[in-house]
Amino acid sequence: MNIDYLNQFYYHHTKLKNVLKILETGLVSKIGEASKFGNETIPKVYFSEGIEGVLAISEVFQDRFNSLMREQGKMEWKNKNVEEYLGESIYLCFDGKDIENENPDKENAFRNGYTSKNISPQKLKICILRNIYTNQILWHRDDIIKYMLANYPIDNFQNGDEYQKQEITNYYSFRQKELLQTDWQNFKIEIIGLKFFYEQFLINYVELIDKHEFRR
Repeated sequence: MNIDYLNQFYYHHTKLKNVLKILETGLVSKIGEASKFGNETIPKVYFSEGIEGVLAISEVFQDRFNSLMREQGKMEWKNKNVEEYLGESIYLCFDGKDIENENPDKENAFRNGYTSKNISPQKLKICILRNIYTNQILWHRDDIIKYMLANYPIDNFQNGDEYQKQEITNYYSFRQKELLQTDWQNFKIEIIGLKFFYEQFLINYVELIDKHEFRR
């Protein structure tokens, strides 16, 4: 796994049903559903910097989801997880060299980054996993997160203060049992063009995309 290479990217998760629209417009500054879930109020394009940013913001979403369950006590949430709440999602990524992270809170900018600029579709790629033995392809947001957790030790973390690092350490422990269900060493991570991803993997499901009927 080429950690340095992957850390050059900014990552933005979005619902799979949005792929066609993003191919036309790119990422447009706004307050989306996931941003509302994360208590964001400013119309921006939000992203996380590199693997550490992805894992740090994943911990935040998990913590807020747990809090919502406790506070609202909805019975229908009893057997749900963050992924079911957010919906079928993928991780887009783009080169961060020409994009300024405008979050003034430098301690948290690596996980809660944002830009007021739109990101054109030509700049966007998608993060996928490929099984090196079977050629199986995975692209779900949570699969990417679990792969990163399995391949990027908490001891490698350089960002965040001591409190954040402890929270992320707890997140690693929280997800440890799930990581054991799949041999993530059999997969390699790939960054491919969004248009290529659509044409190679989603073109046969265009009617389902339009109807928002994706199911995992």
